[in-house]
Amino acid sequence: MRYSSNMKVRLLHEIDPETKDDILENGIKRGAEGEKTDSEKQKIDTFLDTHLPDWAKEQQVSRRSATYCYLEADGKIIDITDGEPVDLADFMAKSGQTLLWLDVEVDDCYVSDLDAYDTLMRAMELDEQDSTREHLADRYWQRMIPLGEYQPGMIRRPEVLVVADVDPHDMRVAAEEERQTV
Repeated sequence: MRYSSNMKVRLLHEIDPETKDDILENGIKRGAEGEKTDSEKQKIDTFLDTHLPDWAKEQQVSRRSATYCYLEADGKIIDITDGEPVDLADFMAKSGQTLLWLDVEVDDCYVSDLDAYDTLMRAMELDEQDSTREHLADRYWQRMIPLGEYQPGMIRRPEVLVVADVDPHDMRVAAEEERQTV
């Protein structure tokens, strides 16, 4: 699928089931700390946000305040673990979370390279030199592209960062929607 400016795209987002009612009523607000509870990932996101390039600062792109989503391709979800398309039912079965479809503006979305992210994560786990970690942070940001420039296959394990609020009327529970179409 080709994404262009001024269009909405449907993305899949995981949430804790306990937050579902609040999110469906109030939406998702930019600037929250996100869903990450893993302290190592929070540490990496903070490190990346202290190494933001100028374009990311101007566009207010931030790992710590983005909403993370999965891309859909040909009715399947691109699994961030291996980059392979997965049937929605299979993805839902292994998730353990509540899944929401979000309809968001393409211009509010950026695609990150999770291979670049994981390389930085390993360097931080191994306590690599500051210069190595800084180089890998720069590489991560260089690999990030606006969704409007993304084409399938450009990034093996794409993750979409939504950098805007998502209103309640722009989301719906994926499981409920899928049952209605069966």
